[in-house]
Amino acid sequence: DKEDCFEFVYPLSVTLPDGSTITGDSATALEKVIEEWYEAHPDVRQEPNLLFPLDILFEDNQQVTINSLEELRKAYEDCD
Repeated sequence: DKEDCFEFVYPLSVTLPDGSTITGDSATALEKVIEEWYEAHPDVRQEPNLLFPLDILFEDNQQVTINSLEELRKAYEDCD
């Protein structure tokens, strides 16, 4: 299962459509802040963007730095 192949290493940051950056110490914390931002900006439909570089941790405890969305997509593809 792709979701079990690796996990993000927190803290993780995203850029919101207004250009502001938020950071979360967990998936739950980050999702909550993003949700609150969209509730305050109901007309915005653009998605937030992950900030790179970021780290992922594989099941074998190998930590890898991801430098772009393309590298992240490749990591997901390699989970197959």
